Amino acid sequence: MVCRILAILIASSAFALPFNDDLVGTQPKTGQIMRSEPKDSIPIGGNDRYVVPAEEVLSLTNPNKKPTEVQLQRGKRLYKANCTQCHGIFQDGNYHPGAVQPWIMGLDLSTPDMASKPDGHFFGSIHYGFPAVGDVKVMVPYGYKFSIDEHWDIVSFIRSMQSERRK
Repeated sequence: MVCRILAILIASSAFALPFNDDLVGTQPKTGQIMRSEPKDSIPIGGNDRYVVPAEEVLSLTNPNKKPTEVQLQRGKRLYKANCTQCHGIFQDGNYHPGAVQPWIMGLDLSTPDMASKPDGHFFGSIHYGFPAVGDVKVMVPYGYKFSIDEHWDIVSFIRSMQSERRK
């Protein structure tokens, strides 16, 4: 029985190469044949994730001035899944610290000090990491993970936490 299984494995693996090795090393690399991308260009289909450069992100304002219930719920869901571990959450009149806060001190985003920050601060921190400008990141960037609308939904939820805390 074992010999039969071994024979089947050997016979089937002879034809199951993961790729054709005759093309290895012959594929053109970026810049060899194609022209390099023009400075500040946006690839076709890449415009949906484009935002201003990190240096200008503070000037952004939330397009959700009066967010809908759907936007707030989506922001809350995304915040709970991705942010509460470090930043905690202000809910039901109380601040609940994040699970990793004893080791990594995530800022409480519902404080009055955070409420005075512009919308672009939160957007930039989500998209580019924190600080948005600089080499050493305290918070890793999540721009790859969320759509631009989801960024703003999270910012809207943070603003709703801040207004709940002021009450």
